[in-house]
Amino acid sequence: MITDHTPDPAVWPSRLASFAALFAVIVGALVLSGWALDITLLKSILPGWFPMKANAALGFVLTGVALFLTVRAPATFNPRLSTFLSYVARLCGLLAGLIGALTLGEYSFGWDLGIDQWLFRESVGAVGTSHPGRMAQEAALNFVLLSVALLLTGASRKTRVTVLASVTLGILVETLALSATLSYLTPSLGAYGWFGLSIMALHAAMTFAILSLAVIAISWQPNVMLWSLSRPITGAFVCGMLVLVFIGFTASRTQFQLKETERQIAYSEKVMGSIQDLMLEVLTAQSHTRGYVITGEDGFRANYLAANAKSEAKLELLLKLVADRPHQKRVLVQIEVPTKTLLQWFEQVIAARQSDMGVSRVFRLVRFCST
Repeated sequence: MITDHTPDPAVWPSRLASFAALFAVIVGALVLSGWALDITLLKSILPGWFPMKANAALGFVLTGVALFLTVRAPATFNPRLSTFLSYVARLCGLLAGLIGALTLGEYSFGWDLGIDQWLFRESVGAVGTSHPGRMAQEAALNFVLLSVALLLTGASRKTRVTVLASVTLGILVETLALSATLSYLTPSLGAYGWFGLSIMALHAAMTFAILSLAVIAISWQPNVMLWSLSRPITGAFVCGMLVLVFIGFTASRTQFQLKETERQIAYSEKVMGSIQDLMLEVLTAQSHTRGYVITGEDGFRANYLAANAKSEAKLELLLKLVADRPHQKRVLVQIEVPTKTLLQWFEQVIAARQSDMGVSRVFRLVRFCST
């Protein structure tokens, strides 16, 4: 008797899906533990890397459970249990997709639904974070795509259209995940994703890549849709698609890097121009102060008051210009403190001249203003 050892083609997709589901649940649970215990290693792998947000970690747990139950429910011999597991799988997938959809709504419409900080609070200014606790746009979109793909895959009746749709959604998620991974491999192009969006955390991108491969594997049923090309042609086609994705992604990142560099140059020029205008007004105030001390004419005093007011206004404008840039704000202190000190001394010199203070003290003040 000859035993057929030919592997069942339906087994390996199920195993891959089970592994991907378990991997997603473990990653999500570890990240949630990192947020609960404030362990940077679990949140972002390495200090300075983009952390996975708590909402994204919860989404991975829900997606992992949904994927696992989607695969296991049809294999259950008890019809009631199978139906129950299918409902739970759909519920978990919908919840993960809902989190992603609400996050996209926050980005698109400027909403603040309070879901970003509902699990754990994140401080303002965290690495790669425009909104504390909010996952990247790409991650939110991936959860929505995976949710729809799992709903189509877990449907009781499958057609060519639903299979093609779920496979296409899986490919989109895979593309976004690989693009985010490339961002970490090419740091010279800056921390930009597609269309200049924030990139997701590296371990989030890896988890999405594994989940999307599993969704593609279990969605592509040989009895529903056949792939008629040979393996070499299929491999060449996949490699060509990956090359196109890499070229498009690199070009997109380069474009936004150039725009960001242009914006930084324009900002720096604006700051330097404001500093120059401030120094000119301070020098003008100093010149009129000396003129008033020497001549006592009210015209010099009026000009000094105007220059002093302009100096204070330009200093306030400069402070507002760098208000959201802590590093430049610390550097500006080296200009702010001497400027305010000089303006205060000018006032004292004017007051001393008005009160007919002793000539020696007035001229000491004048010599100070001349330094």
